[in-house]
This record gives sequence, C-alpha cells and structure tokens, in this order.
Amino acid sequence: MSKTKFFVIHGTPESNESIHIDGLVVERYTGYVYFGSLFTADGSVSASVRTHADSKMGHVMKFISFKKKRTMILTFK
Repeated sequence: MSKTKFFVIHGTPESNESIHIDGLVVERYTGYVYFGSLFTADGSVSASVRTHADSKMGHVMKFISFKKKRTMILTFK
C-alpha cells in the first residue's frame, strides 16, 4: 500500500483516473487539508467554511454552557 496520492482541482474525467506506473497504482484524493483549510476536487470552499463555522460554534456552545452554570457577574473593559 502506497502513501502517494494525487489531487486534481477542476480536472477532466481523464485526469481523475488512477495513475498506473510499473504495477504501482497512485490513487486520487477528492479532498485535501492544507494548513487547516479543506480543498475539494470541485474547487468548492463551502465545505471548508462549514468545517470552520462548526468548530467555532463549539466554542460558542462551551461559553453559553459556562455562562449558564456560573452566577458570578462578569465585567468587560
């Protein structure tokens, strides 16, 4: 099993086929994460935006839970 794979953005149907070299098959990725950003084969950023928004929503929910459990007054400058 090889760790080598390739990735195509907005490719033709021919460019999406696996590559065969001397009996080795190089498979195609449909999505790739680079520095925390998701790249997809169709060039869409909606999946990356959705992933980012979901992760931030987790922080919001933790803060809301914290606020509900605490009765102290928080002051902000």
